[in-house]
Amino acid sequence: MKAVVNAERFSEALKKAGAVLGKAVIPLLEQVRADFTGSVCRLTGTNLDHWLIAEIPAEGDSFSFIFSNTREIIRLCKYFSGALTLEVTGQAEDESRYKRNKGYLLEITCGEKGASFPVWDSEDYPVLGDPGELLYCYSVRPAELLRRVKRIGYAACPSKTRPQSIGVRFQDSRLWCVDGVRLAVNTDSNLTVDRPFVLSKLSLAHLKEFGGECADLRIYQKFAVFSGGGLSLYCRIILSSDAMELEKVVPKSFVSTYSVRRSSFLDALKYLNDCVRDRSKACVLCDRGKLYVLENDRMYRATVDIQGESFDRHAFRLTFLKEALEQFAGVEEITVHENNAAAPVLFTAGGADIALLLPVRAYKGWERIDAAA
Repeated sequence: MKAVVNAERFSEALKKAGAVLGKAVIPLLEQVRADFTGSVCRLTGTNLDHWLIAEIPAEGDSFSFIFSNTREIIRLCKYFSGALTLEVTGQAEDESRYKRNKGYLLEITCGEKGASFPVWDSEDYPVLGDPGELLYCYSVRPAELLRRVKRIGYAACPSKTRPQSIGVRFQDSRLWCVDGVRLAVNTDSNLTVDRPFVLSKLSLAHLKEFGGECADLRIYQKFAVFSGGGLSLYCRIILSSDAMELEKVVPKSFVSTYSVRRSSFLDALKYLNDCVRDRSKACVLCDRGKLYVLENDRMYRATVDIQGESFDRHAFRLTFLKEALEQFAGVEEITVHENNAAAPVLFTAGGADIALLLPVRAYKGWERIDAAA
């Protein structure tokens, strides 16, 4: 069984399909499957949560196999150019740790260069299955969508009991993430969905493989499928059980509102972040423009100018507050909305972005700060 493909296109397609691979208990999930149908070469990689499929033209027979050394093939392909021949024979010994390769050997030849590797039978590779009924179809720019996901993705946190917390929620023209402590929202009318759904942030990270290409987004009952330029990304739709609505999460009224320069605020937080030793647990107390951090017998402080009045003080996880401000990249002035020391604080800037942060309920050492003030 033999097929011929363009070496450069095969190399690029194999790298894209292999982008989803990682360490896995099942050896098959560390490899790419190749399917040749006479006129098409289809390369598939999966981790069972999402599938990345790249297609390029091919000539030859119809056959399929699973690479036993995908990463090694990717390294070798950079030395190939022009016509690349792939031929599968039945002459290999069972050398691989996966004991069902059935004696298949892959011969690859490109000009004066070539190599031989054992490959596995394709019958045990995970099947994508039926995505369900097609519900909606949209036109998207994957690079722009990925930029939006990265902007709010800090508010998505992995959880074994709440898988939806690692998800990005698509609701009308808004994308938003929430993990129980933080909420981040980005609005863009270029994509408005008809029905809310949730996709894993880890799955959406592979949108980078599309580059600057435009793509179609098809929503099925079980999957969201991005396709364009010979590449398809199947993302499993997370079935959220909490039925959370954004309108019910964001407060509508506030006791106090003030504005602050983002660059000044962020600079102060970066200074405090560099001061502390244990950044994962450090908390910052915001008291009417004055920022304090306590660590053992040490105290660090900074001041930012605020326009307006703050009637209460709030304590936040330092890294959480810093990430919330970084969401507003390109904005100079941020508006802060407060209620009381235990209520969530809302950060806005022009309406396109929203960040909501829950304060730390108990902040030890307030007496020391009051004494120092």
